[in-house]
Amino acid sequence: MRQPKGSVTVESVQGWLRLRLPRHVFNGEQKRIALSLSDTKENRKVAEARAKEIESDIVFGRFDQTLIKYKPYAPDAIPGLPLLNELWSKYTEFKARSLAHATITKDFKKTANHISALPTQDLNHAKIIKRHLVNSLSPDAARRCLIQIRACCEWAEEQELIPLNPFMKLPKLQSVKSKGINPFTEAEMQTIITAFEINRYYRYYAPFVKFLFLTGCRTSEAIALTWRQISTDLNTITFSPHSALQLVTFEITQS
Repeated sequence: MRQPKGSVTVESVQGWLRLRLPRHVFNGEQKRIALSLSDTKENRKVAEARAKEIESDIVFGRFDQTLIKYKPYAPDAIPGLPLLNELWSKYTEFKARSLAHATITKDFKKTANHISALPTQDLNHAKIIKRHLVNSLSPDAARRCLIQIRACCEWAEEQELIPLNPFMKLPKLQSVKSKGINPFTEAEMQTIITAFEINRYYRYYAPFVKFLFLTGCRTSEAIALTWRQISTDLNTITFSPHSALQLVTFEITQS
């Protein structure tokens, strides 16, 4: 009897079970998943349950094209572990009691986004998770994310939510050294100012751009200036970032 489109078929080959996936999810290519299960009555039930899980994921648009989610556990895998995204949600809720709201909404949300993009949430596949983060993020971002995940799982172990922390050992990642400042040359600076001065739409920005070059201040600092921060002879400007006064003196050459 022909299976309907989207069905996952349980097959037995030389006494071992595998799943045959529908071709349409791989643009006509035939894919199979070996389950490492012998063909017994009990294992048939396990295979059929996995097949139903895959069919459900296809229907609801959450099918994992990498197939990692559906592959069998390693021989030393621990069954019944909570998913990583579930642990992170509980950990975030716990830390929200003591951390600033901005930290939760910014830093913890960023880690949550990285976790949601993982090919698997299974803690038994910690190596796959580490490899994915290292390959898909910058070294600094990957290290920060892995440190957060390690702290989450350490907390989960203390709370007896998991028997052990699979992220205790993290891959060594080299920090990307920041590049030195490469300022505009005097000729480049003048070219930029001139481009503003002659543009019919943006020439009113020319004095502001010239001011930024003359003082070297940040855009936010320039916008926040008031007349009381400028001396009457127009030679001294007082910037006060973070309530600490910083005096900057420059001369204005009249053209």
